[in-house]
Amino acid sequence: MSPNPPNAVPVPASLAAMLYVRSILSDLGHKLVRRRRRTSSQVQSDYDGGEWKDFLQARSWETARDLEDYVYTRNRRLLRAQVNGCLQSILACDYYRYRTHRLIALLEEFDLGVDRLIEVGSGAGRNLFAAATSNRWRELRGLELSPTGIEVVSTVARHFSLNSVSASSIDLLDRNSPGFAELRGAVVFTNFCLEQLPSHTEKVLRNLIDAGVRRVIHIEPTLELFSRRSLRDLASIAYIRRQNYLADLVTAARRLEQRGLLRIVAVRRLDFAPTLRNTPTLLVWDPVVLSGSGGDTL
Repeated sequence: MSPNPPNAVPVPASLAAMLYVRSILSDLGHKLVRRRRRTSSQVQSDYDGGEWKDFLQARSWETARDLEDYVYTRNRRLLRAQVNGCLQSILACDYYRYRTHRLIALLEEFDLGVDRLIEVGSGAGRNLFAAATSNRWRELRGLELSPTGIEVVSTVARHFSLNSVSASSIDLLDRNSPGFAELRGAVVFTNFCLEQLPSHTEKVLRNLIDAGVRRVIHIEPTLELFSRRSLRDLASIAYIRRQNYLADLVTAARRLEQRGLLRIVAVRRLDFAPTLRNTPTLLVWDPVVLSGSGGDTL
């Protein structure tokens, strides 16, 4: 377990239980009233024309003192967040400092010692810029479907004179998308990206294998490791079902492992999230390579 960040205060158990129950009832009610389908148009609305557009217009990097100030944010809004598996009250700026350290530690643990990482589904670059604060990697490349997200990454990298960070386009469902050519031999990670493609989990994994990746590190919400005897987990299950997010990442990877297409290196529940629910799962896998095939996968 990581050290508890400063100024984080555990939420009393009775209050935490009440918050989880309220969250579960709200999500169940929402799903009954309005069934949500995670389509490409929905993702476009939520991100390219929504969150990333708002992020671009806010231009928060222009008021940051330096890269760390931008990554950690000066937002002093109080969050009820998952910190080391416990619901805690913590300032947003303190949570994102803690989250950055946790993300870097996970990537360092599984990156095979490379000096170049690619994030698939990099959005507006929060993870790329967080990783850049460590100076461990010579190059941090983002591949993203959203033109607005790519524009944010490029703009912020120029603002902070970060030659190590860049982004370009990929469509994970189109094997002919030019971005796949960049993945051969690369260590790749995703963070809350595949949740947007709940009906295409195995297809995305197959596309990554066919692209010739060296290793993939997923940090994604999925249902397989949750317990229905835990209020916290039930809140996450209800939320994922309501949002129609990814639910079968580990299951899909195990199917491909049984077919001899990949080898699972690690599966682990993670214990942090900026809200009371939706803690992710860590899944790390390597493609299986045919002996004497010159690096081609099965």
